[in-house]
Amino acid sequence: MERLGLYAVTAQTELDRHYATMAESEKEASSERERHARELADKEAEIEVARRACDRLSGELAAARTGLALREAELTQVRELRDRLLVDLEAAQARRMRPR
Repeated sequence: MERLGLYAVTAQTELDRHYATMAESEKEASSERERHARELADKEAEIEVARRACDRLSGELAAARTGLALREAELTQVRELRDRLLVDLEAAQARRMRPR
């Protein structure tokens, strides 16, 4: 009986130690999960900020492209007007040089 009692006490002590180790491991794992959850939330927030910045920059790029297309159209018109004026000037100079 004494041996059985001693074995029971030793087994209970060993079991208590295992429970304590498991509880500590669970506490560490829970803490680690919480840390990872916070890191994930931070990364998701950073991604959202980056998405918004990307959307804003895409809008600015589209506006800049539209502005550039308008400036190119204006430049084409100015060049066409310049070419017509040069033709008119050459014609006027040619008329002026003709003998009367």
